[in-house]
Amino acid sequence: MDHATLRRFNELCRRAGVADERAESVFRDLMALYSEAKRAYHNLSHIDRMLSWLDRSGHHSDAVEFAIWFHDAVYEPLGSGNEAKSAQYFADHIGLFVGGKLAEDVERLVMATDPTLSRSGREDEDLIIDIDLSILGSKPEDYEAYQTAVRSEYSSVVRRAKRGVSCLVEVQMP
Repeated sequence: MDHATLRRFNELCRRAGVADERAESVFRDLMALYSEAKRAYHNLSHIDRMLSWLDRSGHHSDAVEFAIWFHDAVYEPLGSGNEAKSAQYFADHIGLFVGGKLAEDVERLVMATDPTLSRSGREDEDLIIDIDLSILGSKPEDYEAYQTAVRSEYSSVVRRAKRGVSCLVEVQMP
């Protein structure tokens, strides 16, 4: 992990006026969330890869960077509203301390990663969506690892379907 580091998160938080102690506490919480056993893809490696893409994009924005860190903070493979819950997680843990336009922009950008919502065409929203979905245009071996990881995250759907348990969510697997 070269990009998803405590140092980077602290620097981002300092630029936004968040105290180091608060930033470190939130960072530890995020690490715990992104390390949950159910996360084979939506984990810290995904965040690290996205931060790498942001760095290479040449379009730096603290709002986009915060949104990358928080966009999958809450993740339930069959859950609805993960993005809204992740935006709320940001609001409760960091947004209260940065306030104003930055907090509003981060929450908007986290919500932009919800594939069920309409796109606004705003450049920063397009950027985070492109970065989030960049795995789809990756090298074949990276894409194959992505497929395997996502299948693992949704394995409970497959097990339930094999047992004849109906699901409220239809999942299209590549």
